[in-house]
Amino acid sequence: MKDQSISDLKNKIQVGKVRDSHGLKGELFIMTTLDQTPPWVNQIDAFTLYYQSPTEKGEHQEKTQRFTVKKTRPHKKGFIVKAEELSSRNESDLYIGASFFIDQRYLESQKGEKLYLQEIKGCEVISEQKTVGTIISFGTNNAQDLLIVKGESKTFEIPFVQDFIEKIDLENKKIYLKLPSGLIDLDDNESPDDKDD
Repeated sequence: MKDQSISDLKNKIQVGKVRDSHGLKGELFIMTTLDQTPPWVNQIDAFTLYYQSPTEKGEHQEKTQRFTVKKTRPHKKGFIVKAEELSSRNESDLYIGASFFIDQRYLESQKGEKLYLQEIKGCEVISEQKTVGTIISFGTNNAQDLLIVKGESKTFEIPFVQDFIEKIDLENKKIYLKLPSGLIDLDDNESPDDKDD
């Protein structure tokens, strides 16, 4: 187990947080934002935690640490992970609240596989030949995933459902959607210079 600099989070994606310790042998309960156990849970061989550690002066220092995965298993709305480097509850308690990162490669789909949401973050959303905005994050309404899209003057929440998708162009970072009338008001997203006097 080795302290790392914050720059070591490059090419890593946050997929959850340490909700609590689990058991007495240093296991961590990781809460994710997903309703189902993500497919990468049984694939990861390492993870990185980002947390704040108190200093002798009473301040907080940002730290990251990389751990080796010994085993994982689904648990509630998340999963349990056992790291090689943690052997007691006292050790795992130190990381409660830490952000949980995995390598980006685990969130890259292969041809023919379902896309991971993180793959479309930063994509431009286009509907009816108009630019809606850029995907900045994701949410859920318990029934479906939501795209959080930042426009010029406001932010939209758009259900990410198959019926709305016309084309996903990952190479050019563009997503073409056919949105129902009234779902979002694109006129409110135009800048003042775009509107008639």
